Amino acid sequence: MCCTTFVWEMAEHVSTLKEVEDMVANNAVVVVKVGATWCPPCQKVQPLYEAEAKSSSWKALVYDISKTTKRDQDPIMTALGVVKIPFFAVFKVRPWFGLLFGLYFWVCFALLAYFFCLFVYQCVARTAS
Repeated sequence: MCCTTFVWEMAEHVSTLKEVEDMVANNAVVVVKVGATWCPPCQKVQPLYEAEAKSSSWKALVYDISKTTKRDQDPIMTALGVVKIPFFAVFKVRPWFGLLFGLYFWVCFALLAYFFCLFVYQCVARTAS
């Protein structure tokens, strides 16, 4: 069986950890595929990954480790926790999470302030009578 090199049309190639972080920050759903051109399982998975990327709304990224010489010192592989290839990492950003957490914080703060004021009022009322 001959080795096939696939043309990755829909997926963007990334080469630095900063590029991955920027894509994750700017897109709702990001799927990062780590693989190599010499890897038979990676070659088998690639057409399925491309077909799904074309029909989905998520951002497809590809990190090719074929040219990486020191894989144990690679910052992207270390950050993603890659042990074997092909490896997929899915990132989903929830924009409502920050709003919900902020709202939760302010509701708790308001309740705490209310009960503190109630406590102070009762202490003042007791000492006045």
